[in-house]
Amino acid sequence: MKKLLIVLGAIVMIATVAPMASADLSISGWGIAQCISADKKIVGGTQSVSEDPYFTNSNLRIIVKGGGEKANVFLQYDAATNEGDFAGVPRSTGILDCKLNVALTDNVNLTAGRFAVPFGLINAHSTYDLPVGFYSTGIRTVLAGKNALRATGVVLSGKVDPVDYAVSYVNAAPNEHKNKLLFAKAGRGLGDFVHAGISILNGKLDNAGTKFAANGVDVTYANGPIKAEAEYAKGKMGTSTKNLGYYLQASYDLTDVSTIRARYDVADPDTDKSNNEITTTTLAYIYSISDNSYTALVYDLADDDAAPSKVKTLVLQLAIKLL
Repeated sequence: MKKLLIVLGAIVMIATVAPMASADLSISGWGIAQCISADKKIVGGTQSVSEDPYFTNSNLRIIVKGGGEKANVFLQYDAATNEGDFAGVPRSTGILDCKLNVALTDNVNLTAGRFAVPFGLINAHSTYDLPVGFYSTGIRTVLAGKNALRATGVVLSGKVDPVDYAVSYVNAAPNEHKNKLLFAKAGRGLGDFVHAGISILNGKLDNAGTKFAANGVDVTYANGPIKAEAEYAKGKMGTSTKNLGYYLQASYDLTDVSTIRARYDVADPDTDKSNNEITTTTLAYIYSISDNSYTALVYDLADDDAAPSKVKTLVLQLAIKLL
């Protein structure tokens, strides 16, 4: 895998030095602060998620973009020790994205580096462009957590009218050299307001050679201030463990600067076991203070059948563009 990336990197560098030499380079930074109140109700009482049921965290996101029409680079670095998913659950730190994009033809693009793998809808977003709380626990469960969400490799993507596509070959676990996954995604518009897609992945998850496969379907609707999306995925790890996840999400733009969102999310890490689902309901109000700042108030209720427990979380988030 490393030899492949070195060869591809050398080819791409030679092909893109000239057009990028005179290209614009932009650096931006987002400071994000959160106040979080959370409590966890279990059989027989109530306990806080952390030592203090009310706590705060913050992070600094640095984004570097540069390039021309035919080639560009994108780097996203998170300087925090905790991105602050609901109840302070860590997601990723350090370099989130470091990729080079090259337009090979009008319909074929090559991406090399580290990136969010092309599977479904939610995971296709780089994390800076969504407020906290809108990452599907269900889809993350199917994608085996950190071993498949972000990866190092190559992607070929583009559009053969009316179908858009992406094919990716990656290593998603740096310490697992046998982790090699093949992703494929395709979709098309259905009328003026609807887009539907399918995603598949297949490969080995770790050095033990654990086989990993997953597939999913997704649909989006966008018409003026109303937007909605749904995604369903199921996977299999090894010879026995099967999992699934899905969510329904909708948003409505109240004004040009304010939006309400709602999502219902289900994760089942082992479908052969009963009482194993984690159901999460999320409500959010997002207000754009300016082009360089926004605030979000998010309420989250997670119901874990296995514990059994219910975690209620209220998050107030403020994001300001610093650079």
